[in-house]
Amino acid sequence: MMVQTLPGFQGTNLRQYTPIDAIKHSDIFTAVMMIASDLARMPIRLNVNGQIDYSNKVVNLLNTRPNSLYNGYIFKLVVFANALLTSHGYVEITRDKLGNPISLMFRKTSEVELKSDRLGRPYYSHERTDDNGKFIRRDIKYEDMLDIKFYSLDGIHGLSLLDTLSKTIDSDNNGKDFLNNFLRNGTHAGGILKMKGVLNDKKARNRAREEFHKAFSGTKQAGKVVVLDESMTFDQLEVDTEVLKLIRENKSSTREIAGVFGIPLHKFGIETTNMSITDANLDYLSTLKPYITCVCAELDFKFNDEYTDKVCEFKFDTTEIRVVDEKTQAEIDKINIDSGKTNIDEVRKRDGLPPIPGGYGSIHRVDLNHVNIALVDEYQMNKSRGTDNKLKGGEEGG
Repeated sequence: MMVQTLPGFQGTNLRQYTPIDAIKHSDIFTAVMMIASDLARMPIRLNVNGQIDYSNKVVNLLNTRPNSLYNGYIFKLVVFANALLTSHGYVEITRDKLGNPISLMFRKTSEVELKSDRLGRPYYSHERTDDNGKFIRRDIKYEDMLDIKFYSLDGIHGLSLLDTLSKTIDSDNNGKDFLNNFLRNGTHAGGILKMKGVLNDKKARNRAREEFHKAFSGTKQAGKVVVLDESMTFDQLEVDTEVLKLIRENKSSTREIAGVFGIPLHKFGIETTNMSITDANLDYLSTLKPYITCVCAELDFKFNDEYTDKVCEFKFDTTEIRVVDEKTQAEIDKINIDSGKTNIDEVRKRDGLPPIPGGYGSIHRVDLNHVNIALVDEYQMNKSRGTDNKLKGGEEGG
């Protein structure tokens, strides 16, 4: 049965959703905030020749202090959330006289437009109205604006996921509106009120309906006896409770929204096949990888040049997302320490503990089954010489 045919339903035409409208949908809010917040809480690193540069100014701007208004987490959260909702996440780069970035400022998608000059060179036009009502317009160099767009077909204009989900949101909202209307009206979710006489006046019919609703409908009136005089007859329209159950337990919209954003269903509380915490986190990390790649590609493109591209690369530190239970983490730490990948002090630093006194924790250690490759060659050479000496000794004795 179509929801639109149920009593108590008042349908609306399908419409385009603005970011503010869409964020009111619980599943949309969950999906957007989940991805944006997880991306925002991961530190962005700059690898220079394979080594992390913790002192880089751009990294500090991205993670800690982008400008004088807000911190790094809020900055990234706002940019990524807008990129998901409006198809663009704009960030203006302010540089000093030498061209070095000194601040990053988020710009609303509605205020920014990509244009080109007479020579075909691209630039951004920023238009806004200040608090005093004054209109301000200025041009921003193409290289001084980050444009985070997760989806695009031409590389210029971003694609909004809300266009794909508009029918899904409408369908879900219509079902919830019907269910809310049924619960709001109590036992009288729909019916036909008959009154003796002729009510040709529309206002009179509406007044009679409103008075009846006021007297007998609502949760406080549910279950009470309806008393009517001989001039009134009320025939209630029955609603199959299975339909209400179907609407209440319907998860199709949640599944569609999860599919569009690429989020595993278990993140929405929908049970899937059995998987460990580690597998679940890795599954979700695969969801974030396309978003991470998109952000890093834009950072590399705007902050590097053709020379530094070969040695500098922006990356997200996904350590927090790959969180596992304490037992599994301890096993991973043991493997990394025994293989020489990390030392004890590095593990202790991650857990907020001081280094081992005497510098012993900073020494990389391996188990006895692993030795330096140079020692292996030396061992094999000594072994070979020993074998040769034995053979020569046997010949001389013979």
